[in-house]
Amino acid sequence: MTDESKQAAKAGALIVPVSPFQQNCTLLWNAATMHGVVIDPGGDVPDILAGIKQAGITVDEIWITHGHIDHVGGAAELRDELKVPIIGPHIADKYLLDNVVASGANFGMTGVRNFAPDRWLDEGDQLK
Repeated sequence: MTDESKQAAKAGALIVPVSPFQQNCTLLWNAATMHGVVIDPGGDVPDILAGIKQAGITVDEIWITHGHIDHVGGAAELRDELKVPIIGPHIADKYLLDNVVASGANFGMTGVRNFAPDRWLDEGDQLK
């Protein structure tokens, strides 16, 4: 078994469907350390927090793949709750993050907030 496949064998994952779109928010973690990330917290932060508790993990970062409302609606609230940085998306999605509230209103989503990530991603960036 290669080192890479050993690492993959130590990974854990949990999908939490969120927002009116039932978008897949993903929790990923290292099963050896029980530290991980939340990917695309589109909303329903209490459900995401329940998933984190169920998995028994410590979240170190929030990763955003892109700026659509169903992927970012809960990001600012979750950052406040967990006190962890938001990583991504690419700066080309800044206009979407500057308009999360307006986008949410178009779909009846309240309680969402405009935000900026703690770090923008560039093409080719890799996260661990």
